[in-house]
Amino acid sequence: MSERLLSEIQKLRKTYPHNDQMLLISALVQELTNHLEGLDLRIQKQKEVILKLQEQVETAERKRNELDLLCDERSEFILNGVKMGFIQLPLIDEDKANKIHSRCLLSNELAANQLRQQNKKI
Repeated sequence: MSERLLSEIQKLRKTYPHNDQMLLISALVQELTNHLEGLDLRIQKQKEVILKLQEQVETAERKRNELDLLCDERSEFILNGVKMGFIQLPLIDEDKANKIHSRCLLSNELAANQLRQQNKKI
């Protein structure tokens, strides 16, 4: 029970000593009702936040899937171009084109990790 409620009940006991139990019950019910109403409002706000976050996650997942498809398509283009001889890779190992080509051979997730590691070194 909150300190405020205990204080209010003690004041009521002094003012209305014959009605102690009813006043105590009434005060407790009012305090619980106020507390529950506050909880209901907080729960509703949290539900709204959760729904917005779910929408953002779904949007991000859709965009990620679209980017994965684009990466796959471009990787396939590069790999086929190199294989068929339409794209010539530079002879210098450190050339950016060679790094891109090597990432095309990896899954999108591994390629992204490799790119992050490479960018940390810069």
